[in-house]
Order: sequence, then structure tokens, then C-alpha cells
Amino acid sequence: MSFPNELQNIADVSGHLTPKTLGEEVRKLKRDVPIYLYGRKPRHTRIINAQLKALHEPRLKLLAQGPPTNI
Repeated sequence: MSFPNELQNIADVSGHLTPKTLGEEVRKLKRDVPIYLYGRKPRHTRIINAQLKALHEPRLKLLAQGPPTNI
């Protein structure tokens, strides 16, 4: 997931998810498994993180150097 919800059109063209489309895909999962996220565009990190947090999805984990963190 590289782009915030506001850039859905760019995400669609480039084959990436936004927090909104990620949330739609996660709701399809029937198993309780962790979902590790990477690839956020640095200039959009703050807004993407806020949009991810608004999903209230405890299975989402942001990958960074070091151990994964909860959203």
C-alpha cells in the first residue's frame, strides 16, 4: 500500500492499494492472521498511517527495520 485514499486513481493505475482498498480486502479474509504492510511512499506516511488506524483492524502490522508495530 503506497498511496492514501485521496490518490486512489494513481493506486489503481499502478497496481497498489490504499488504506480503503486494503480494508475491503482484509474484510474478505476468514482467518485471523497477521497482515504485514510495507511500501508506503515516504511523503504520504503520516496520512496513510492515520487512515490505517481508522480501519480499527488489529491484524495490520507495519513493517519497519526492527520488530513489527501495531497500528
